[in-house]
Amino acid sequence: MFRIPIVLVDNEEDDLDKLNHAFALSGLPCLPVLYCQDPENATGVDHVVADTSHARIIALDINLKDAGGAMDARTLYPGIADVLEKLAPTGPYYLIFWSRHKNLPTEIMT
Repeated sequence: MFRIPIVLVDNEEDDLDKLNHAFALSGLPCLPVLYCQDPENATGVDHVVADTSHARIIALDINLKDAGGAMDARTLYPGIADVLEKLAPTGPYYLIFWSRHKNLPTEIMT
């Protein structure tokens, strides 16, 4: 099994494909992971079978779950924490958030 240095996570397949394509055009292979909101997939990424322990860049959409009207750090943080726990990098890594909501990344990091 080969190791993936970059992992992308999003619940929107079209957005994930665009990001994956952009990294590929830059010569940076990555593992695109479609977040799955399903009661049988507790973390949303339980279906990932690749070795992500050596990932050095994890980029993920802040709004992974369909949060309905609630868009605040307390609502979104648990899903993000579950994903990071499942991917479990063992060394230093960059964490990249993207969002259409300007203040959410700062609130979540806090």
